Amino acid sequence: KGQKTLDISDRYKISPQTISQVLKAYYDLSSKQKQKNHIVGLGIIINKGKVLIGKRKGRDLYVKYLSWVFPGGLMNSLDFEKELIIYIRHETGFTIKVERIVHARIHPDNVDDNVKIIALYFQCSIISGKQKPGGYKKRIPLIKLKWVQPTEVVRYFTTSTSDEVMNFLKRI
Repeated sequence: KGQKTLDISDRYKISPQTISQVLKAYYDLSSKQKQKNHIVGLGIIINKGKVLIGKRKGRDLYVKYLSWVFPGGLMNSLDFEKELIIYIRHETGFTIKVERIVHARIHPDNVDDNVKIIALYFQCSIISGKQKPGGYKKRIPLIKLKWVQPTEVVRYFTTSTSDEVMNFLKRI
């Protein structure tokens, strides 16, 4: 579909608050369009050189073959950091710290032309907790959690992974 990605690399120091302001402006400008915007926050949780991924229990409405994912979920407010912490605690059992945003993109694997999925990838670290798969409210839960070498995520993910995220993972 020729979707564009926004590269937010190590060259830029962009806080979650700044990205919230940018997306609020985007919402304001795009609110006149009929297409719905779904912002999804995803946590790249790093511990001892590995990253945590989770296997979903059910199918996603918008991304047909989504199975293994970075923990996270649909953002219902512009306080992405707070919401991501809540989602990850419920999905993984861990309390995390959001370190920084890694990348933002319009997800190219979306199958619904009436919805635009904006995926925000955040680097996260564990503060406390014990690993336990689960879910939040009525969202599709994670039924399995797995620590993998950063570049091995592509062996599990059944949808596209952006070059920018893969470049970030290679540097872990």
